[in-house]
Amino acid sequence: MEIKRRQEKGDREPEVSLMTCSQRKTKKKKKKKKVKIKRKQKGNENVEKNVRRKRSIRKQ
Repeated sequence: MEIKRRQEKGDREPEVSLMTCSQRKTKKKKKKKKVKIKRKQKGNENVEKNVRRKRSIRKQ
């Protein structure tokens, strides 16, 4: 059964596959927002804070 399916996929028009490949290449990739880690020293302890979208998350 799998071999028949593969043959059917191969019989499709090559133009369609080329179009889809070119469309994939032209698509814009979404940029991931980077999470910055700010480190501050309080006495002897290192305190790490995660910052998203320039808003600091306060450590409770």
